[in-house]
Amino acid sequence: MKSIFTLLLFAAMGLTSHVQSQRCIKQLFKDIKKEGYSFAITAPAWLVKAGINAAADHNSLEKDKDIWLSLKDKIKGVRFLINDKSNDKQQDIMKQFAQNAVNENLELYASFTEGKDRVQLFVEEKKDKIKNLLFLINGDNENIIFHIKTDVSLSEFESKSFSFQKNKKQS
Repeated sequence: MKSIFTLLLFAAMGLTSHVQSQRCIKQLFKDIKKEGYSFAITAPAWLVKAGINAAADHNSLEKDKDIWLSLKDKIKGVRFLINDKSNDKQQDIMKQFAQNAVNENLELYASFTEGKDRVQLFVEEKKDKIKNLLFLINGDNENIIFHIKTDVSLSEFESKSFSFQKNKKQS
């Protein structure tokens, strides 16, 4: 009986941590929109799949067509926010979120800075699956947040070879 109770307790803790990271991402969008004008769109899975199919039919994906078609069923939704004239409060919200993301079960996967623009990729993993990909682009006067809710295995994602990853200098 104790082992069943312990198992249920661990399962509840795992579910709570996933829900917590979903909630913090939703709160980020809400806080940024509340502080000034922002353009935000949420696309459910069926719309994302239709968009990938349409892009594939019209050769918009060029070299990565097969990769995107293999991943389309694993994408559960996409949300993005563009703020081209962000104020100081919005900039602070983005910076604060990035500093506290690790506390919300998001791991910094990649980060780079070019001039005054900073790009960060946060990933939430659960049982060797990527549940959330969150891109934060914080520029001098603009913010972009791009969130992909997914269910792709980490090994499958890493095995994909996108054209933008290829080394331009080939011998």
